[in-house]
Amino acid sequence: MPLKWIPLEDQLIKHRKMGKNILPFHTIKEINDESHCLIADEGELKMFLKFHHDLGTVIYFDDVPDFIIINPNWFVKALRCIVSARDFISENLQLNWKDYEETGCIGIKMIQTIFQQKDPELAHNQEHIMHLLEKYDIVVEMPNVVRQKENEKLYCVPCIVKSSAIESITNNFVGQEKTSFLCFEFEFLPPVFFCHLVVYLLRRYNLSNESSSSSRKALYRGACVFDIDFTGCEKLFLCKYQNTIQVQIWRWNTTITCSGQRIRLDIEDDLTYIQRKYRLDSLKNYILKVKCQFSESTSLEGMVELGPLVNTEKKFYCNVHGYTHSTENIRKTWAFNRGEDKISKLTDESMNLIRIQKISTELMCDILYELLLHDNYVGLKPRDESNITDLYSKIRGQNLRVPSNGWGGQRFPNESIQTNTGDDVERIRLIRNKLQHSSQFQMSDSEYNERIQQLTRLTERFEFLLQPRESYIARLNKIRTAELGEIDLATCINVLIKEVPRFVAWLHGRQPNLSKKRNFWRQRWIWKIGLGVLDIMLQPERSIFSWLID
Repeated sequence: MPLKWIPLEDQLIKHRKMGKNILPFHTIKEINDESHCLIADEGELKMFLKFHHDLGTVIYFDDVPDFIIINPNWFVKALRCIVSARDFISENLQLNWKDYEETGCIGIKMIQTIFQQKDPELAHNQEHIMHLLEKYDIVVEMPNVVRQKENEKLYCVPCIVKSSAIESITNNFVGQEKTSFLCFEFEFLPPVFFCHLVVYLLRRYNLSNESSSSSRKALYRGACVFDIDFTGCEKLFLCKYQNTIQVQIWRWNTTITCSGQRIRLDIEDDLTYIQRKYRLDSLKNYILKVKCQFSESTSLEGMVELGPLVNTEKKFYCNVHGYTHSTENIRKTWAFNRGEDKISKLTDESMNLIRIQKISTELMCDILYELLLHDNYVGLKPRDESNITDLYSKIRGQNLRVPSNGWGGQRFPNESIQTNTGDDVERIRLIRNKLQHSSQFQMSDSEYNERIQQLTRLTERFEFLLQPRESYIARLNKIRTAELGEIDLATCINVLIKEVPRFVAWLHGRQPNLSKKRNFWRQRWIWKIGLGVLDIMLQPERSIFSWLID
C-alpha cells in the first residue's frame, strides 16, 4: 500500500470509532480534502477503496457510490439477521420465520421488522443492504409472478432452506423422460458454494412448482428444480451429494433439444465465475462425469468420466444396473457432435439464431447509437465504425442511466421490475454475449421465443424514449418475417468472428498458461464459439480459429 494512503486510512478508522458505519463517496472525498491527505484525484481514491475492499476493511462497489460501508462488522450483523435471526426475533415473527426456513422466501416487510428489532440503522438502510446481499450472491429478488402480495418485494435465500429427503422431491414429479446425470466431482465441496450456484441459476431460470396442486416452489437444502423454458415441459434437476453436483433434465412430451449442452456450459461458466469471484482456489478443478438416468442422486456409484465416452461409439456398461447404455444419447445431451451432421441447408434452429443475431447486432446497435445521440454524447464515431462493445462502453462511461444491478455482471435484469433504460442496455449486452458463447450455430424454438419476447419489450421502451423516424418495432418485425438464405448464415458467422481478437486478448489474460496456440483453441472455448463454423467448413479437424491464427 502506498504510504500516502495511510492518512486517509487513519481518518476512516476515526470515523468508525465514532460510530459511523456508512459513508457516501463524496463524503470520503471531502474527508480526504479537508484532512490534507495526499490522494490526488477520484481515480486514485477509487483505487484506495478497492484496495481496502479486497482487504475486507471496507465494502465498496463502483455502482453503489452512496453506500460505502466502513465498518464491515455492521454489515455482518445485517447478514445474521437474514440467515440466523430466529434466536432474537419476537414471538409474533416465529411462525413467519418457520415458513421462511421451509420455502427460502422472505418478504421485504418481514426484513424491515427484523432489522428494526435488531438495529434501526439497518432498517433505515435496508434497500442498500439487500442490494449488497444480492451482489454477494446470498439473496435473489423474485419476479412478480412468485409474489404473494402485489407490491411487496420478495427475496429468495437458498442457504436458509431446511433439508428435505431427495426421494420426497423426485416423487412430486412423475411421468417424465429423464436424461443421464451430468456430475461435477470436486475434491471438496462446501455447501455455500452450491448455494451460490443456485443463486446464479435463479437469475436465469424460474423455480418449478413442487406439484400441480401446490404453489410452493421446488427449492430445498441441497436440491432444486427449475423450468428450463416457459412451457414447463423441460425441467432442470440440480442437487448436491457429498462432493458432487449432479444435473439431470426431465422432459414431458418434448423432443431432445440442445438445452443440455447450453446448461452444461452455463453451469461451467457459473462455477468458474464463483470460484474466481471468491478466490476459492481449492475449488478450481473438478472432473466431469456421467451416470445412467436410472441412478439414484443419493449415490455416487456408476459414475464414468465424460471425456472418454464422447470420443467412442461403443456402449458403456453400467455396474449399478448391469446393462449397457448408448454413448450417443450422452453425447447429444451433454457433449457436442464433432462435425458428424454437416450443415447442408438452413435448419429452423439456424434461422432462429440468425434472426436474433441480426436483431442484436443491427437493430440494437442502431438503438444504442441513437441513445448516445439523444444524450448529446461528444466525440461519437460514425455509425459504420461502431459496434455494440464500443457503444456499451460509452454508455457505461457516461453513467447517466445506471442499471438496477449495476454495470456488467452475468445476470439478466428482472423482466417484471427492472425496466429502466440502463437495464435494457444490459439486456442487449447479455443477449449479444449469449450469441457469442453459443456452442452451435442454432437456437431452439423455446429459447428463440424467449429472446424475441425480451427484445420486443425493450424495443418498445426504446421507441417510446427515442421516437425514431423509422419504427424500431417495424424493423424488428421485418427481420422476424424476412426470408433467409445461406448468405445470411455466412454473414452471421462473419459478424461473430470479428470479435475473435478481443476474445483472444481476454482469454489469454484470464488463462495465461495456455500459451500453445493449438492447445489453446482445442480447449472448451472451441466448442463455445466455433463449432458451427467447423460444421460449415466441413473440416472437423480444423477450427476457424486455426485458420485465422496459422
